[in-house]
Amino acid sequence: MDVLAAMAWGGAGIATAVGAELGAAQLLRAALLAREPLSGEHIDSAVYHRSLWTPGQPELWFARIALGASGLLAAADLGGLAGWLMEPALLAWCAALAWDLWTWERVAASVKFVTWRRGWQRSARRVAVSELREVAVHRQPRPRGGLRCLRTDPAHLVLRLADGSA
Repeated sequence: MDVLAAMAWGGAGIATAVGAELGAAQLLRAALLAREPLSGEHIDSAVYHRSLWTPGQPELWFARIALGASGLLAAADLGGLAGWLMEPALLAWCAALAWDLWTWERVAASVKFVTWRRGWQRSARRVAVSELREVAVHRQPRPRGGLRCLRTDPAHLVLRLADGSA
């Protein structure tokens, strides 16, 4: 196998692993939120999910590396380099999916509540809309060095309550 064919197989394997993980994670998240919406009995007006490619999320590097390894191992197996690499490829893919779901961050806003949850099994935190005085987005400047053009400014949402706490 020449170098270009190996690169094509590797790229196709990584793209397939990433696409399959994103699709599976989206289906599982939709099923979980349909079963147990963040806003409870109220309809979620707006929902945010951190994706696998959200910048500034260092805990996602494990999933990204596992997906790359999964794609490369599957491509090597299908390309005829070895006949036993599909099992480690599937194991790496499942590990990436599990890690993505385990560290899943989401926020939902309904007419009555703003609710957020970090992680698979952690409890949801909720604030009533009537208790909110102000909602602000704080942006931090990008770190210097590296590929600055590929990074977005990190930001976080601050909810100020009527009692002045954030």
